[in-house]
Amino acid sequence: MELLRGRHASHPYSHRLARELASMLPVFLAFTVTLGVAALLFVQVLFGNFLYASSILIGVLWLAVIRW
Repeated sequence: MELLRGRHASHPYSHRLARELASMLPVFLAFTVTLGVAALLFVQVLFGNFLYASSILIGVLWLAVIRW
């Protein structure tokens, strides 16, 4: 179980896994951002008036997090 958590830095599989994940990270990040932005733009066109009101209401909570 500790191998899955990365507790053994000296283990050869840990270095291999880290190297492979690091090489795939930019591709996955670009893929995620592209799909997320497209979905949000589509929802904004359909339900823009609701999203604007919810953004104002949730803004109070975000400001409370920053202040706290």
